Amino acid sequence: MLRKLFLAITAFLTLLPAGAQEITRLTTEYMDRPMGIDVTQPVFGWRMQSDRYGAAQTAYRIVFATSEENLENGTYTYDSGTVNSPTSVCIKYNGPELAPCTRYYWQVLVTDERGKVHESPASWFETGLMGGLWGNAMWIASSKMQVSPYRFDYAIEYDVETAKPGPAKFIFGAPQEDCYVFVMLDTRDSAKVMLGNALYNKETVQHTINVSNIIPKADATKKHHIRIEVRGGGNYDMKVSLNGRALSQGNYMPVNCMRDSIGRQQARLFSIGYRQPQGFDAVFSNIKLLNYKWDNLVLNSDPKTYNAKGDDKAVLWMPSSDINAPIMRKNVNVAKAVKRARLYATARGTYWFYINGQRVGDGYLNPGWTDFRHRIMYNTYDVTQMLRQGNNALGIELGHGWFCDDFGWAGAMWGDQYGYKPSALAMIKVEYTDGTNETFVTDNTWKVYNGGPLYVNNLYHGVIYDARREVDGWKEPGFNDAAWEKVAILPPPPASTEIQGYVGLEIKNNITLTAKKMTRIGNRFIYDMGQNFAGVPRLKNMKGRKGQTITIHFAEMLYPETVPENPRAPLTREDYERNKGQMYMDNYRSAISTDYYTFRGAPEGETFEPPFAQHGYRYVSIDGLDSPLPLEDVEGIVLESIGEQTSHYETSNADINQLFNNIVWGQRGNFLAVPTDCPQRDERLGWTGDANVFCRTSTYNMMTGPFFNRWFYTLRDQKSDNGDVGGYYPSLGGTKEGAPRSGFERGCGWSDVTVTVPWEMYQQYGDLEFVKRHYDAMKDFMKFLESQAKDYIYPDAFYWGDWLAPVPTNISMLSTAYFGYDARLMREMAAALGYKEDAAYYDNLFRNISRAYCNYFFDSEGYSIEGNHEGTPRMDTQTSYLLPLAFLELPEDLQQKAVKHLLEAIERSDYHLQTGFLGTPLLCNVLSNFGHNDIAYKLYTQTEYPSWLFPVKQGATTMWERWNSYTIKEGFGDVNMNSFNHYAYGAIEEWIMSHNLGIQRDENRPGYKHILMQPKIDDTFSFVKGGFRSVYGDISSAWEIKPSGTEIEFTIPANTTATFTLPVSSMDNLKLKKGKKGVSSKSFDDGKAVYELKSGTYKFILK
Repeated sequence: MLRKLFLAITAFLTLLPAGAQEITRLTTEYMDRPMGIDVTQPVFGWRMQSDRYGAAQTAYRIVFATSEENLENGTYTYDSGTVNSPTSVCIKYNGPELAPCTRYYWQVLVTDERGKVHESPASWFETGLMGGLWGNAMWIASSKMQVSPYRFDYAIEYDVETAKPGPAKFIFGAPQEDCYVFVMLDTRDSAKVMLGNALYNKETVQHTINVSNIIPKADATKKHHIRIEVRGGGNYDMKVSLNGRALSQGNYMPVNCMRDSIGRQQARLFSIGYRQPQGFDAVFSNIKLLNYKWDNLVLNSDPKTYNAKGDDKAVLWMPSSDINAPIMRKNVNVAKAVKRARLYATARGTYWFYINGQRVGDGYLNPGWTDFRHRIMYNTYDVTQMLRQGNNALGIELGHGWFCDDFGWAGAMWGDQYGYKPSALAMIKVEYTDGTNETFVTDNTWKVYNGGPLYVNNLYHGVIYDARREVDGWKEPGFNDAAWEKVAILPPPPASTEIQGYVGLEIKNNITLTAKKMTRIGNRFIYDMGQNFAGVPRLKNMKGRKGQTITIHFAEMLYPETVPENPRAPLTREDYERNKGQMYMDNYRSAISTDYYTFRGAPEGETFEPPFAQHGYRYVSIDGLDSPLPLEDVEGIVLESIGEQTSHYETSNADINQLFNNIVWGQRGNFLAVPTDCPQRDERLGWTGDANVFCRTSTYNMMTGPFFNRWFYTLRDQKSDNGDVGGYYPSLGGTKEGAPRSGFERGCGWSDVTVTVPWEMYQQYGDLEFVKRHYDAMKDFMKFLESQAKDYIYPDAFYWGDWLAPVPTNISMLSTAYFGYDARLMREMAAALGYKEDAAYYDNLFRNISRAYCNYFFDSEGYSIEGNHEGTPRMDTQTSYLLPLAFLELPEDLQQKAVKHLLEAIERSDYHLQTGFLGTPLLCNVLSNFGHNDIAYKLYTQTEYPSWLFPVKQGATTMWERWNSYTIKEGFGDVNMNSFNHYAYGAIEEWIMSHNLGIQRDENRPGYKHILMQPKIDDTFSFVKGGFRSVYGDISSAWEIKPSGTEIEFTIPANTTATFTLPVSSMDNLKLKKGKKGVSSKSFDDGKAVYELKSGTYKFILK
């Protein structure tokens, strides 16, 4: 104690007023005051801010305490002592074992280059359960099964009998009574089973199976059992069995399905029932709906017997339509005054937790998306102020989320991926002011009600919500729940499943949009939010009659008012003429993306925000309202997982400014739980290729370290047996076991994410712990690559490559280049970790791959070729030169030839992009790195197709999947792959920051500890300004061309240094106008002015 007091006094005596210098932005695990982290050795960081040139850290000291008072008086639980180091990021905790459920207060004392000590403000972090301590908490759920009308995959069983030989027609897949699929047993003459459909009352038989061997004439009027196993997709694929015997040799038989109002196939469950042909009665009984994926789990068992009249009228119903999303509650007594209370909660599904009528937290879709078989994350909340002494009401609403229900595109068979019903696990730990403790948990004393308002909740398809069924007061103390049922207790996950404190930022609403414009077409009101985004609408002050239903559709684009001159198939000029101004929803594919709201009839008006949902859209339409809502009552709740924007950029070109805005919004719309490819259609998967090419760009715009850290847990959880990496994570499978652990095939530029993302986390954030956590998985991946390569050349493959490039490039060529790049990065990361033998091994591997590539994929004239064998044609595409130039070690003469041929390929394309997902991010970087900034700028500002600005000219507000997803002349592109919010092509921002602004990193000093300031000035712009927040502080750069000369101004944050390099004819042409105090040295070398600079703000004039 005396030692701690002495240290505290010593620190106090050496502290001097900092003036303009302070220590700010303290982070734990790269986050501000995280709650509930289950990390045994968290990493810390802070930033020095100063207006003094050369302000730098020389040492630090971190101290911990379990209260603010203890921190102030020097009663520490951990004291690092003074550590002589200039590093202030990724400082790993190395003290006593952290206790669970404990808030630790901490601060850092930083010694600067003058020997002065600066004390930071106090920060804190709070540990979670640290791997246990759930006590008696149980997984609670409803005993009932929800059944969505949107199900793709299911089985139907029923018994049927007729009083006389004749037909018995069972129907399902009926969104309306005149459109359905049928299975008809006809026992007249030779018994047969017929499968077919009805489209607007016109029936078509598509399969007829003779079953007289199963039902002889003598058994025609007996009771028969039919089972139909349905696999929905483009069609209803059906296996049918009769009296336990498979028909059609047990094969699936396809039956065409109807299409919705915009032509999308709808092979779904919808309603079921019967339609008996005239004059033939039948009796249907023992009707069951089953989930064959989960061992024929019974979803609905109908106890009724249906006496079907032979009147040729459809009788329809929806199974379990009275079973809605469960709401659960319990009253608890808080006996004493509360000092501290924490809620730990999670779900297999999604949840909202309530205390005394108030929703806990502001997150959405918690606990997010992981592979629930391996890992479930929980959230931690401070609920001290929400509890009150006496009676308290606890409540939970459950949604399906990613856990169960229909999932993915038609025919994927991914429904009920992790289970068949949602469940919740929660615990409230209370510490009273008298020092005693009490715990409240989810258990069998909770009650559940299944008749609430939320009938359907699906991330792809939307919400069906009936406000008439809202239960007033259920979240409040004193509510009478005597009529409610007891909850069902579900088995916990296997012991191998880790329940872990939430990693990263929750999905939250940080930006709310307001509608910019409304147009009316008939009785439909279409609102333009002005921005394509991911989220949900909030419709306020709506008025409607009790039982009145509105339909809410979503779209990224509208059909144009001007008909395209040459529309691309399948759309015609007539289609465009007919649909002018209407919602374009074709590109959502099988995602219904529609919300329905039924009014309760409140005279004061009603507000609707669809729960447990997420849509990707710019336009929202409302059908069924009596009058339009004012613009201010139509809001867009933007959802994302990455927090505040940390970048800025502006130029003299308005289109370029819009491009940057599109890049940021493309990231914001897709960094939601996982890095999705798109937020709107029936996909929304964590595609690895998109993340690979965009990762570095993402780090400029937001702090994405915790986001990628969370996602990479899933990559490791689902690591294949052979070390390979798949195309998207979480990976999905068509059985209850989920995705296979083997059989992945490398997707060039996709699988490599397992190496490239850790590298970017290390370089951009200085996060070597990320590399260490994932290192073994990276080594396994490299072993897999080596096992597949022959003489260091990777074989050709089907998967992806330079995806959606106007001109394709051989995948073997691209795969080999990435193989070499991976080896190069592994060399650097192994060296950083101190693994010398590994570093030497990967260095040798990199050089061997580089040599093999040069011999195999280049001819003697330096042209790229498909392979070193007789008759090999030239590849000669832009991408075929970009990857080896960016990734590999080429002999200087070959390098010069390759650059020459790249320039020729660009010139042949009339300075248009001919690159896809892999080549595009490298294009301007390679050009600038090899001294061709003029060409890079020409491509950057090109406005004709294909180019970065072409979508901008078409009205884009986000990045598009295709260069020509829509054109004014040709209309919409291929509906099968046509997202208008697809962030990958936004990777051009890497060049924007590193070359256009000139803020380059020094790979030997990660995290921008040392900055290479090298702006590439070009008169394409009159001015450029921008920058981003690094882990050491804000870096900015600007240049402006004026008659008096070009002004160059930039800021180097405290505790960093920079090398400023600029081509000049002589040093006399470059004048330093601001920052002389920060110059360590200057020189003229090879036609360039070189300044070594300390931190501070600098201004130069280039004549």
